[in-house]
Amino acid sequence: MSTRTLDLAATADRVLGRLLVREYVEATRHESVAAGEPLSDASIAAMFPELVDFAAVYATPRAGYLVAEDHRAAIAGAGVVPVDTFTCEMKRLWVRPDRRRCGVARDLSLAVIVHATELGFVRMTLDVVPWRAAAIALYRGLGFTDREATPEQPHRTYPVSMIYLALGL
Repeated sequence: MSTRTLDLAATADRVLGRLLVREYVEATRHESVAAGEPLSDASIAAMFPELVDFAAVYATPRAGYLVAEDHRAAIAGAGVVPVDTFTCEMKRLWVRPDRRRCGVARDLSLAVIVHATELGFVRMTLDVVPWRAAAIALYRGLGFTDREATPEQPHRTYPVSMIYLALGL
């Protein structure tokens, strides 16, 4: 497995990033129904702006979207976006189902953390739905700890319950 940061000036990389996020969103939609907190189309649109304009989210200064590849085929993706001068957020960690339980999520998370450090961030935050127990265990195993929902993203509200985590870089 190798990781790379997508070149968002390249159409193929923008399409790939949007595809991985769409897979993440569809899985989230299905999981939300099973968890008894179904997401509406309006909620999906508000929660995932990169579905409309992927580059607007990840091609900004000090942001990026990384993919994990195996034999040049994308198997996972995750983004990093700035919150403020010192803090970034890891977003949309997604591993394709046939590649789960092989360490891909951990390796990609570590690559995102290194990337964020190289961008000069000293703190990383993320939020995750509580029904993603394996992801929560992964993040906590990497050293993420509970945090409050604010002040990092006071503008963000979710129609479902969330767990908020942070890591010093």
